Amino acid sequence: MPTSQGKSSVLFITSWYTKKDNPSLGIYVKRHAIALSKFEKCTILHAYNSTENRTEEHTINPNLSEIIVYYKKSDFRLFDIVRYIKAYRKGLDVVKKSIGTPSLIQANITFPVGIIAYLFKITHKIPYVIQEHWSGYLQEDGSYKISNSILKFFHRLIIKNANSVATVSHALQKAMLDNNLKNRNYTRVPNVIDTKLFSPSYPAETRNKQIIHISSLNDIEKNITTLIETIAELKTERDDFTCIFCGTSSEENKFKELATKKNILNTVVFFKGFLKPEELVIEIRKSAFLLMYSNYETFSCVTLEAMACGIPVLSGDAGGVKELITEETGIVVPQNNNQALKKKINFMLDNYAKYDSSVLHEYVQTNFSEDVVGKQIQHWHKQSLK
Repeated sequence: MPTSQGKSSVLFITSWYTKKDNPSLGIYVKRHAIALSKFEKCTILHAYNSTENRTEEHTINPNLSEIIVYYKKSDFRLFDIVRYIKAYRKGLDVVKKSIGTPSLIQANITFPVGIIAYLFKITHKIPYVIQEHWSGYLQEDGSYKISNSILKFFHRLIIKNANSVATVSHALQKAMLDNNLKNRNYTRVPNVIDTKLFSPSYPAETRNKQIIHISSLNDIEKNITTLIETIAELKTERDDFTCIFCGTSSEENKFKELATKKNILNTVVFFKGFLKPEELVIEIRKSAFLLMYSNYETFSCVTLEAMACGIPVLSGDAGGVKELITEETGIVVPQNNNQALKKKINFMLDNYAKYDSSVLHEYVQTNFSEDVVGKQIQHWHKQSLK
């Protein structure tokens, strides 16, 4: 994939990207770029609306740079769209001066950044691929289904004209096809897990019977109320465990009130708030197993991060999560069956130590590490250009 300067180069653009007040937003896009940068020259380009116009350039590693273009937000929607497009054009000029015209654009999360990819294909003859993460296509989420006709038109246009579309799970691919989002080349490319950071430490027999849940604590998606109610019910049958919730949201006080009502707050259930990755690893390693019971998911990085730390996972069978769990790595429970969930939590509390930490870590290392996914992305890009 040679550029105008004779070198292979991939430009990542994304609808969501990390920022200071939300460091986890779109972090998987950055991890994909880092993984691919082991094999290709890469640049991440993102535009934020702001109070001023400015451009920042950062070097992430010798093969990966990051360009952030800030543009003044307008109160008029049309003007804001024009400024958004101009910001990306400005960013592309910076990229071209630095390393030449990219060989390929990877647009992450179709809308709105897919519009930029489509325009660059027309005006600069740069082909593009789509990497999709958005849960809105899933029937359980339904956000795409209720979108207006203009948004649906742009989604269809962007996806149809991409060289290829990769989804993080087969469930997400099926949902997109069910929504009549057609492309001749669909494939699956999973998210990357940092298997150096997320690695086993404590032997299973020394870990406490601490259950851990990690999420954005969004009740509609993550089903936190059901988890708290099920834990409270199990507490009446046994008193040898605790459950910590890691993450934060505007609904956190509601969950604390429910736990208080059930007489389990700060005795059985504890809320830890947002934890940095290094802090999160410590809590995962001390835990017996990860507990998830989402209403819908396209993927679940925390599921694999827990496995990489050597602990098994108990999860509902929502969307892409069930594709990640095997008999050796955890248990899948049917959705909307709270009694089955309670039964399996009870079982896992007595049997978590039987899961082999090294097998759990090796499973993630073999399928989701930087090297593995980086090579998969590289192969996908090459195939998309044939």
